[in-house]
Amino acid sequence: WEGGASLVQGSSIKDTQFSIIFTSPATLWSGQSLAAKKAVVTNDFALKTVKAMATRAGYKVVNDSVKYKGNQEITTFSVV
Repeated sequence: WEGGASLVQGSSIKDTQFSIIFTSPATLWSGQSLAAKKAVVTNDFALKTVKAMATRAGYKVVNDSVKYKGNQEITTFSVV
């Protein structure tokens, strides 16, 4: 697998959007299957980790989403 992270910096931390992109992760098939059924994606382990780390640092994750595009899992979020 491959991956990357990026951010679109806003004027403050509240306006900054973070993205984590995994290429061909182990959870790709099951995540795509859940998303296709419009079910709640429960194997969003990168997002769960981000939420735990942000909470420990005194932040809260908002506007989060996990989407699938081809063989990529794309997690986006902001923190407040």
